[in-house]
Amino acid sequence: MNASSMIPALLLLCSAELVLLECEAQDETFTLNGVVKDQDSHALLGGTTITAMDTLGKVASDRIVSIRADKRGRYKLSLPYDHIYRVEYWAQAHVAKRVIIDLTQTKAKHREGGNTMTLEISLFAMIPRVDYSAYLVPVAVCRFDRDEKKFKWDMAYNQDRKGELDQVKKEQLAERRSKAAGH
Repeated sequence: MNASSMIPALLLLCSAELVLLECEAQDETFTLNGVVKDQDSHALLGGTTITAMDTLGKVASDRIVSIRADKRGRYKLSLPYDHIYRVEYWAQAHVAKRVIIDLTQTKAKHREGGNTMTLEISLFAMIPRVDYSAYLVPVAVCRFDRDEKKFKWDMAYNQDRKGELDQVKKEQLAERRSKAAGH
């Protein structure tokens, strides 16, 4: 199965392992970029597939942007406004992670110059006999906050997901311990 506090400069979402490094004005589209790493070794995951799919499209293929991270794990996607994107990060033998980027709440004046969001994504290696189905649902949601006039993570959503994602980590740890003990 392919189961795959907003601090302006840095946001670490506990169990989502996402780091928002910066958010600044750029050009006429929303730019999502960053780097993908292995959660345990911190090795760069070059070749990771990053796919952004418009969840508002009538047909699944209406708006899909897909790229591969370069050999240093870096990626860059340009996404048109007025869409809600499910962005999936997938690397072979790793658990895929999904995030929602909602670009529907930005007014024209907040789009001038565009916006850039940099995300560091950590993926962990799949371990047999661990249920990764919790990762089929996006681990985080980001949307424009009109009051603060910036993109923010939905902390309530992230907190709701934390329990499920922490359970997967517990299963992984138990499975690693079992394997190390020779069971």
